Amino acid sequence: MAASTTVLILAAGQLPERQLGPAPLLHRHPLDLPAGSDLALQRISAHYRRHWPQAQLVAVIDAASRSHYPAALHQLDQLLTITPQPSINASLEAALQRIDAHEVVVNPITALPTATALPNCAVVLGDEALPRQNWSAFATPQPRGPSQLLSKLQPNQANEPASYPFTGLLSAPRATLLELLAQLSTNQRSDLAWTAALLLEQHHAQVVHTPWHDLGHRATYARSRRSQLVSRSHNRVVYDPAGDLISKRSSDLERLNAEATYLQTLPPRLRRHFPALLGLSEQQGLELEYVPFPSLAELYLHWQIGPEGWAGIWSRLAQILNELSNSSPAVIASCNWLYSHKLRQRLHQLDQQPPSPNWYQFWQQPLELNGRRLPSPAACAQATLAALAPLEASRPLQRIHGDLCFNNVLAEPLHAAVRLIDPRGEAAPDSDVPVGYGDPRYDLVKLLHSGCYGYDLAVHGLFTLTGDPARGWQARLYPPRQAEQVAAQLDGFVRSQGLTPEEERWLTASLFFSMLPLHSDSLQRQQMLTLIGCCISQQTFDLLLPCVAPSL
Repeated sequence: MAASTTVLILAAGQLPERQLGPAPLLHRHPLDLPAGSDLALQRISAHYRRHWPQAQLVAVIDAASRSHYPAALHQLDQLLTITPQPSINASLEAALQRIDAHEVVVNPITALPTATALPNCAVVLGDEALPRQNWSAFATPQPRGPSQLLSKLQPNQANEPASYPFTGLLSAPRATLLELLAQLSTNQRSDLAWTAALLLEQHHAQVVHTPWHDLGHRATYARSRRSQLVSRSHNRVVYDPAGDLISKRSSDLERLNAEATYLQTLPPRLRRHFPALLGLSEQQGLELEYVPFPSLAELYLHWQIGPEGWAGIWSRLAQILNELSNSSPAVIASCNWLYSHKLRQRLHQLDQQPPSPNWYQFWQQPLELNGRRLPSPAACAQATLAALAPLEASRPLQRIHGDLCFNNVLAEPLHAAVRLIDPRGEAAPDSDVPVGYGDPRYDLVKLLHSGCYGYDLAVHGLFTLTGDPARGWQARLYPPRQAEQVAAQLDGFVRSQGLTPEEERWLTASLFFSMLPLHSDSLQRQQMLTLIGCCISQQTFDLLLPCVAPSL
């Protein structure tokens, strides 16, 4: 791909009025289309930034249209607004007339790219023939032009052979695309595949076959979702289609073995709340049952399951936590290893390996945040440490999950079926405390930091943060429309479990400060998580929540 290439991410029009996942979409703008917990826009942008860092990324939207998550747009080089058009090819033509680029890659917002390189003139097809449904395809793997096109505008024929889906991606010189678009009939302009067919016929475009991950068709939703399994910095998660299972390997073997021990030592009746452990070896790592449910993070950010759907999940989760805590006798011991000891260790790590040369200035100076004066992050962290002491004295410790954030709770909202993944299996320093035991409040504040205090917004880039220690900071989180309703229900849930407001304040603040070294891949995210911790400790969290997401 040439340095002068522009990637046009087509996001004009509206999302189709159809269900593409576990529930109706929460937001209707194409830029808000989800891909797992992230937005499709974020995954598409990350792909091109990784493989073609010199390319210009331009999203094309209708004039006056509006995204609920404008914070994600910082990954773009340009947001191009056009007059609403009657068809996708008309939108493409309007966009091409507004940009100054020699080479162009066209990528609809619903298509997750997988090719790591593209010729300057190419049409991208799926890598396997599939029975055609509501998409366009080509009859052969190396089509020559329109005669091989099976347009989505024509119905499927009885006994139609499998064909190669058109992914929606193509590349060509800008002048070539404008020339071909002028040749299309009114009907053909409604299908981008006609432009691809003319590109093959008249300009001998190269056919590139890649895995097809498309978010715009219900038939391809499961395949696309499985392709988005997240591998974190210390582990690698892979889906095995032959066995319909998850293979999980990790550079942190101690943590991987602790998870295996946790699952192996669960009482039989509790094992149904977790994926089945199918194997453990040095070669394969953990082999686990694949559970095809979305996480609570996905449901919270992107899917409209309604108050009853959430109430069903909280009720089921309460039953699971009750079963965990009552599965064996409690042990009386201090839980300071979960809170103050961990926080001191992480703060020391942060001090020894500061994220940037200017970190100390950020950390030590009093904050000016959205026009409000707050103590320095260092002072807020020390206040948190002081407040933890009376909260972590000896108390009943029971079996807990140990990392119960929204990403580690999978739920099928229609039936309120819940599965827990990635239990910590962390061993307390006291040998009298069994593996997997801990403070039940730890699971509760983990849920709170996701559902009430913006953790999932921060880790998925749904925030804005500008400024510096000298001029002050402007920061905003962009919660989903259902955030207030979910937070109210979650507050009722944790109160029913016995958590007090004072425990919520300091235990949750300690989570945000202690996780900072774990997010060393993004300085801005570390700063945002720091500001959240400061606001929780100072009871000023409302500073970070906007009244209304601004218009584009």
